[in-house]
Amino acid sequence: MNKYSKLFSVVLLTIFLVAFASAVAYTVSPSTLTFTPSINNATFTVSNSNSSTLLNVNVPSQLQITGENGYIAVFSISGTQTNINASNPSIFTITPQNIDFSRFALDKTYSANLIINEQGTSTNSKTIQVNINDQFCKAGIRGDLEVDLDITNKGDFGDEDLFYPFEDIEVEATVKNNGNDDVDDVIVSWGLFNKRTGEFIIDDDEKSVDINDDDEEIVTFTFTIDPADLDADDSESDFSLFVKAYSDDEGEENQCDFFRKDVKVARDDHLLIVGDIEVPSEAQCGETITARAKVWNIGDDDEKDTYLVVSNRKLGLNKRIDVGDLDILEDKKLSFDLNLPKNLTDKSYTLEFRTYDEDDDIFETDDGDEALATETITIADGTCDLPKSVDLVAVLAEDSASKAGSDLIVKATLKNTGSSDTIYQIEPTGYESWASLKNIQPTSLNLKAGESKDVLITLLPNTDIEGAQEFTVKTTFTGGQATKKLVVEIQPSSKFGLTGFSISNLTSGSGFIWAIALINVILVVIIIIIAVRIARK
Repeated sequence: MNKYSKLFSVVLLTIFLVAFASAVAYTVSPSTLTFTPSINNATFTVSNSNSSTLLNVNVPSQLQITGENGYIAVFSISGTQTNINASNPSIFTITPQNIDFSRFALDKTYSANLIINEQGTSTNSKTIQVNINDQFCKAGIRGDLEVDLDITNKGDFGDEDLFYPFEDIEVEATVKNNGNDDVDDVIVSWGLFNKRTGEFIIDDDEKSVDINDDDEEIVTFTFTIDPADLDADDSESDFSLFVKAYSDDEGEENQCDFFRKDVKVARDDHLLIVGDIEVPSEAQCGETITARAKVWNIGDDDEKDTYLVVSNRKLGLNKRIDVGDLDILEDKKLSFDLNLPKNLTDKSYTLEFRTYDEDDDIFETDDGDEALATETITIADGTCDLPKSVDLVAVLAEDSASKAGSDLIVKATLKNTGSSDTIYQIEPTGYESWASLKNIQPTSLNLKAGESKDVLITLLPNTDIEGAQEFTVKTTFTGGQATKKLVVEIQPSSKFGLTGFSISNLTSGSGFIWAIALINVILVVIIIIIAVRIARK
């Protein structure tokens, strides 16, 4: 190495040592500042870590953050930049200049970096990230109100944190007044927010309430997610539920609080669901009704050759409706006829709607729940002609006597030949002049359509009665009656004569025939006797 090379190396080393010696160690805190509508300004501190050297820094006097559609928010920055010693850190204030927070999407963070470097040594720099984050309360949380939520999912699939389209989501918003004064005209405003797009897919305001000091009120609202408001690019976790309470009387800038809850809107792997079901509010028996529904593919895959089945066992209904191919978040409107039977016994019937894939498998959620939707159809009163009828057979029981003073037992068999359950009342009539009613077992029957049962009727004939006697077995039911007439031959309580018949028996019915025959026999005997006597003479 020649003397010139040595000299050059010494110069470079000297420059490096001077530069190194001039760099002052320092810190900046905090490293992040976030501005919301409720923050008017914020501060950061520059601290000199070197006790023997003063610190001089360069801090920009302004900072800009770009919002939506090119809107620019400006911040001014003030503070001492020179002669900062180790004992006295320099505090800088950053102040927003009339920022319009509505130009920044809710729940989205917008940022810019504030660069601080040591004077004369630009490589000795520090960075503060400055953020803008809009809030649901446009002026930030202010005043004495406090909001809390209780969520109930009334659907069949989701829960308080997971919502499926078409499910009814009920929210109880409890608004408490923590102050010492009444707060009037408190409005509860809410919305389901898509964090990906920065837009509300549902939002609404509820009626205002007055809240006394140190008291609370509950405001309840219900919403349903329409799949048409979703996008194929949405993920389950892109959503938040916002609810705020503010005083329309005192102004949102003075009284406002909000509650944010991150929720999921379900996007299962393969799922077709049925919604917007329309059936007549009331239908008649035997009527052909038109039903409408919409089938949505809310899964993460396109589906082919799908179909819908509408069923109800009591209606004998099991109707297939082809849906076809459905891409992700595509829907298809369906209209179809349903034939109702003429004879119905219930007031209402639940129609079940199930969706099936190309392999004839029912669609299920990721948790294994069937893709089932239901709708109730009501049958109008007085429109169903439910025919009711009965077959009635009445005969003497096999072990029954037909003798005066002894039990006469009749077996009546009833069969329900109608189309609905029917209650039948049973009674004998027309026996009062010759017998008394001893027992009916049972006195009524409740028979299903096609069912039959027996009734035993016990009569006690009077002791002085004999011969043919008549009576009627009658059954009555709603809408009609049936009768069966019987004739029984009552034997007297005692018998006499060679034939064992009573006189009354001989003069009536089959007894009269036997009497004629007996007389003929006697006449023949007399003739024979006379003929024998004549012959002897």
